[in-house]
Amino acid sequence: MRTSEILLFVVSPLVLVLSFLLHFVFRAGPTLAFAASFVLSTAILLLLMRTVEVEAYERLIVRRGGTYIDTSMAGGRAFLIKGLESAIRVDMRPQTESAENEVCFTQDGINVRFSYLLLWQVVDPIRFKTKAPASPGAAVKGLASAALRKQVSAIRLRDVLGQRASLEGSVREDLIRPNHTKSWGVDLVTFTIQNIELPPEIVDIQKEFLRAAARRELGVTETNALEDMRRIVGDDARLLEILTTMSETLKSSRK
Repeated sequence: MRTSEILLFVVSPLVLVLSFLLHFVFRAGPTLAFAASFVLSTAILLLLMRTVEVEAYERLIVRRGGTYIDTSMAGGRAFLIKGLESAIRVDMRPQTESAENEVCFTQDGINVRFSYLLLWQVVDPIRFKTKAPASPGAAVKGLASAALRKQVSAIRLRDVLGQRASLEGSVREDLIRPNHTKSWGVDLVTFTIQNIELPPEIVDIQKEFLRAAARRELGVTETNALEDMRRIVGDDARLLEILTTMSETLKSSRK
């Protein structure tokens, strides 16, 4: 039952009772009795009510006892009954969470650090207040980090570097599919990888390889590139594969 219905249920009998008392007990005329009872009822109503201002980006939830009622009100002024109802404002704007230096291991055992930006938004205020964790932003961020580690562990480093958009899409799907956030009344707006940081040893080898390529005036043939890479990494087949991918990327960029 809405606040207006409760007030109507209380005030209507009150007007009738006061009209009856004023007319039959105090011998007032019918019109005067009704007018006086209406004024008294309005005064009592104003004493029982309080106003709540709601911003345009907020949704108002009314808590009555142990029950939450979604008023579907976004912006404006609401009237609540003192002592019976309390107001809860829910911010419906997208919320931002970010992570830096999130360590993930690729399928070929390379540890890569990610920085990402996550936007989430409340879509169901009642579920958000009753089902969401105490720190919903931290919880959504934790799910995103877990999904990112899971997806990165299933692919090789060269796919991490060359398929960033695909990786972002896989993380989004992994977050949406189990409906964890939906059960909290929260929806994922976007997940964006901002930076991928390679291990220092990979970066050093990459710089050495690029310097070798620069000495050849970027005329890196496949044979020369492989010779340079074997000289740099020795017998480490894993690093050789990584640098082979870098060589292919370099050649593609020059075409």
